[in-house]
Amino acid sequence: MIKPIVITILLLLSGTSYSQTNVVVALSGTISGEPNLQASFVAGYESEGDTWTGDFTVLGNTGLTTGLAYAQANGYDLVLRNTGNSSSLSSDIDSFYNQGIQYISCSGSNSYHVNQGSNGNLGKAIICGAGEDENMTSYPCEFYGTHPYSTFPITSMVQGTGDTLTITVNTSRNGVFVVTSGYKVTFGKVTGFSNVPAGQVSVVKQVANGYYNSFTVIHNAGTGSFVSGNVSVFYQSYSHAYIAGQIACIKDRLSCTWWEARYRARVTASEDNVYDTYNGYGKIGIDNAVFAFLEIPADPYQTLGTSTGLAITQVENDFIFDMTSVTNALQYSIYDNGVLIATALNGSDIVLTIPRQYKSGGGIHKFHYTAQRGTQIVVSDTTTIKWFKFPRIYTKNN
Repeated sequence: MIKPIVITILLLLSGTSYSQTNVVVALSGTISGEPNLQASFVAGYESEGDTWTGDFTVLGNTGLTTGLAYAQANGYDLVLRNTGNSSSLSSDIDSFYNQGIQYISCSGSNSYHVNQGSNGNLGKAIICGAGEDENMTSYPCEFYGTHPYSTFPITSMVQGTGDTLTITVNTSRNGVFVVTSGYKVTFGKVTGFSNVPAGQVSVVKQVANGYYNSFTVIHNAGTGSFVSGNVSVFYQSYSHAYIAGQIACIKDRLSCTWWEARYRARVTASEDNVYDTYNGYGKIGIDNAVFAFLEIPADPYQTLGTSTGLAITQVENDFIFDMTSVTNALQYSIYDNGVLIATALNGSDIVLTIPRQYKSGGGIHKFHYTAQRGTQIVVSDTTTIKWFKFPRIYTKNN
C-alpha cells in the first residue's frame, strides 16, 4: 500500500510575529499640538492587518540632529519630524542613513500645491504629502496618504452675505483642528441646502472664535438650512506618520532594508511607478509592495559615485581646493605627496595654508583627494604644482 504524502505549507500570515521597527519623533513643539502622532503611525502600520508592538518615543521641542543622535544611541531605526526641512540638514540625514536610520517627514505645508523646493536636496529622507485621492498639500513629496484623523463632523453651516459660507465643526473626536487660506478641504454627505458644498473646496480663512473650529469658504448654499455632513482636512503631520507606519510594516514583514521597503512602495504605489510632480509615487499599498516579484536594485543612496578632477587656486601660501563632488560621499581626505593634510565633509572651497615645497625637497606638490562612504573609497586624479624657492638676485647700483 502506498502511503499518501502530506505536504505542509507555511503561509506568511498578517499576524506573524517579526522584528518591529522602533520610532523616535523629534517633535518641533509639544505633543499637545500633535496629539495623534503615535496613533497615526500605528494606524498606517496596521492598515492591512498587521500588529505593531515596537517602541515609540516622542522628544518634545527637539531639533532633528538631536533626534537622530538619540535614535542611534538608543537602538531606534526610524525618526519622524512634523515639519518641513532645510537643505542644511542633508549631511546629518545622510550620515545617520548610512548607519541604518531612516528619516521620514513632511513636505512642509498643508496648503494646496505650495512648492517646498528645499526638499530636493534631501534624497535620503522620505518626504510626505497628504490627501485621499491626490496630494492636497505641498510638494515635492515621495508619497502622499490619508490618516485616520482627517474627518470632522459639521455642527453648523451659516450662509453669510453673498457667497460666504461659514462652517463650524466638532473637534471632540479628532482633537486639534487647523485650516487657513490656501488649504483645501473635502465635504461629504452634506444635506439641508439646495446647493450643498461637495468635493474639494478652498478655504478662505479660519474664524478665530476662541476655539478655532470654524472657517469660511466661498460658496452659495442656496435655500434651506444645515442638517448633516462632514468635512475632511488632511494634515502632513499625521499623514507622514501614517505613511511611515506603512513603510515600516513592509520592512518588518520582509526583514529587509529601508531601501528595499521604499523601492517596493514606489513601484507598487498608485502612480504605477511614474513620479508625479505633485503626488510623488502616490499612495502606498502594503500587500502590493510585499508580494510583488521585483528585482531590487542597489541602494542609490548608499552607492559611492565616481571622482574626477581637483581644481586648485593658489594665493600666496593659501591653496583653495575645489574637489569634484562625489555622490553619497560622507568624507573627503586631501593628500600632498601621499601625506594626509586635511579632511572635510564636503568637496568645495576648502582653503589650506601650506608651507612651500622647496627645490631641495623636491619642489613639487602632488595633490589628490579620496572620497569615502563606509568601506567604499574612490581616488581623484592627481594635480601637480611646482613651488620652487628661487635664489635671491642681487644687483649693483651705479
